[in-house]
Amino acid sequence: MAGAVLGIYRLIRTTAADYKASLVSRINAQLLSLCIRFALAWVFIEQVGTDIDRMMTSQDELLDDFSYFPYHVDLGLVMKSAYSASANPHFFEWVHLVGAMMRSKRSCNARHLTDARAGDIFANSACLAYVYANVVSFGKVYTAEGEPLEEDQDEEVNNQDELEDALRSKDPVDWIFMIKSSKGELPKKVKAFIAGVAKNIHDPREGTIDHYLKSPIYTSR
Repeated sequence: MAGAVLGIYRLIRTTAADYKASLVSRINAQLLSLCIRFALAWVFIEQVGTDIDRMMTSQDELLDDFSYFPYHVDLGLVMKSAYSASANPHFFEWVHLVGAMMRSKRSCNARHLTDARAGDIFANSACLAYVYANVVSFGKVYTAEGEPLEEDQDEEVNNQDELEDALRSKDPVDWIFMIKSSKGELPKKVKAFIAGVAKNIHDPREGTIDHYLKSPIYTSR
């Protein structure tokens, strides 16, 4: 589960070198299964989901290693890739906000693409980044005999304070319930996390995700 966001992010950061235009080219079976499923469970914004649905079609030979489809822009077959950031601004904004809050250099310097549902996408990204930056998941990988463990070892934290309990959870359902219960307000610890990230941003380039993160509109949420 810890590789969920990094799984999707890896697809984006290797696109330029591999296929330039195609976001989901050369997705292997591992990234198509568990990691992607966990990451997508953290999508709380409809527009982000719409972008993902558009990109995850199976009609364009994306998984065919011998297809020329990944080069369709370079060959001049289309003017703009359906998998580009400009075609899917909400998804790329979501991914790069998460990446920038986790201090990925590529995400920090990525372009801020859209103001549509900006506050909601920012909040969604902040929750996900906070969880993966602060909530650690440990479990035994092997038994004493050296056999791998396959069963789920996650345990609920028994805490009378429901808010603290939710903040320790990696279950997106717990986070949706928590945000709704607080009438859309982010928890104080998440706000402090955002403020801490923004405080360490120095001289961001205008128009980038880092410049956007530095905005007092969001650091003071």
